[in-house]
Amino acid sequence: MAGAALLVLGLGALHGVALGHVALGTLLLLLVADSRRAGPLLGRAWFFWVTLAYLTFLLLEYLLAWFNPGPWHFEPGEAFLSYVEIGFLAALVTGYWLFRFPRLALAVFLLIPAGLITRVIFEWDMVSFHRVVDGWGRFTFGDSAVKFGLWALLSTVVGIALLRSVVTLTRTHWRWALLGYLLVVIVLGGFGVLFSKTRSVWAISVIAIPAVAMLTAWPYTPRRRLSVVMVAAACIAGIFVLGIGWAFEGVVSKRWVATEATFWMLIQGDWSQLPFNSVSARLQMAREGLQVWLERPFLGHGFGSAPYFLEHSTFKEVAVRHFEHFHNTPVNLLAEFGLVGLAFFVVLFWASVFFLRGALVGDRSGVSIASAMGLFVMGVQSFFDHVIVSHRGPFMIALFCGVAVASHLERLRPRAP
Repeated sequence: MAGAALLVLGLGALHGVALGHVALGTLLLLLVADSRRAGPLLGRAWFFWVTLAYLTFLLLEYLLAWFNPGPWHFEPGEAFLSYVEIGFLAALVTGYWLFRFPRLALAVFLLIPAGLITRVIFEWDMVSFHRVVDGWGRFTFGDSAVKFGLWALLSTVVGIALLRSVVTLTRTHWRWALLGYLLVVIVLGGFGVLFSKTRSVWAISVIAIPAVAMLTAWPYTPRRRLSVVMVAAACIAGIFVLGIGWAFEGVVSKRWVATEATFWMLIQGDWSQLPFNSVSARLQMAREGLQVWLERPFLGHGFGSAPYFLEHSTFKEVAVRHFEHFHNTPVNLLAEFGLVGLAFFVVLFWASVFFLRGALVGDRSGVSIASAMGLFVMGVQSFFDHVIVSHRGPFMIALFCGVAVASHLERLRPRAP
């Protein structure tokens, strides 16, 4: 049952929100049912206790917002669900079952890009496709362009990393079938990244794609040829940059002009006259969020406060657009949950990165590489968007951090004398 739920989570992470919720709920119930076996092991994991403390803090913030509401309105169930998932409960639950069923990890991660591909097929519209190709639109497929670009990049990273295990399969028909599948994933993911026309995703791709390619090829490369691998990775980055410049010259030049004007005004310190564009809006929202945070620096303003403060922003262009968050995860956490909430989040996130660092050494499947690079991509993107409130972000963090938790639990497993 738990194995099936893990597979559903892998498929549903980038496909349908309902699938992801059902899978996580099932895994949580099964963990509770297995508490007699899981309890002693989890009790030795400090990650479990910090997660429990974080969830307690979120629950107290939630109750405070419920019984002593501010002037803003919030949807209690939806707000708390997103933060509970990202409160690393989902990562803890997923990690425990990946620890129990380690052989399923590869299959779960192979299903992640499949979920995105099936969603693209269901959302396909030839009219919109031609508009995008002709330069009048961006790929979205049920998400914002920024979110879709992020999911496409994560699928590409996962596809490249899993090549490590597929090339070593002994069954020829499985090897060639999965190689073909992963090559399709990488190509389609690359096109998704390009045609999302998202600058932050483009910039991260230039680093992430060559980096994951290097990590994947590293153990199969003789030391005398490591320099060749590094040059090849640099060439991949160069080709990607040139491809963006050639295919989207008009988009890049237009956005560069707008960005350049914004930065010149920032240097002069003139925030009031900034031309409104995505860069200036994010900078204005970040500044607004930090000012809001300073009013209550330790505990923040609580659930649902970000939209209220943005609607009452001192920047007119921001106020009229009804943004739901500050488009910056650290700033959003500071504004709503203060230094305490941000500290919990950062400790658990970096603990996951630390656990994965140790798992990379003996990683033959590529799952740890995919998770480490996935967290890198989402960590950088969190400064340009708010990954917590996205419908699919919590599922991806559950999987990536879940692999880290599984590695941590493996080290704590009692050894036979």
